Amino acid sequence: MWNSQAFSYFLNLLKDELKIYSFENLEKKSHTHYEFNIYRVNNEFNIYLIYIYEMNKEIFIVDTKGELYENLLRNFEKSYSCNFEKNQTNNLDLNISLAKNNALNNYFKLASS
Repeated sequence: MWNSQAFSYFLNLLKDELKIYSFENLEKKSHTHYEFNIYRVNNEFNIYLIYIYEMNKEIFIVDTKGELYENLLRNFEKSYSCNFEKNQTNNLDLNISLAKNNALNNYFKLASS
């Protein structure tokens, strides 16, 4: 069971791990159980975040090129076209895990039966 909003925890961990000092939301779109966000990072590049949530499952996808983001969003908005700059290359170390960091940050606890 999450102790707060899972997506907020993920964003904070992402910002901490990547040493992000500037994080501007350029686009936010919501559809049933999906949230799509584009963020401008450190005024240098964009990251495309896809948050999928269900009753007992949270999935966070970081798309550095925007291709998966655009393709998934077209399932909900057929004529969607991304109007933001696409990254040519991006060498981000995205080995980030809420589960691995839970002991220090207390993101969630096991639900009692």
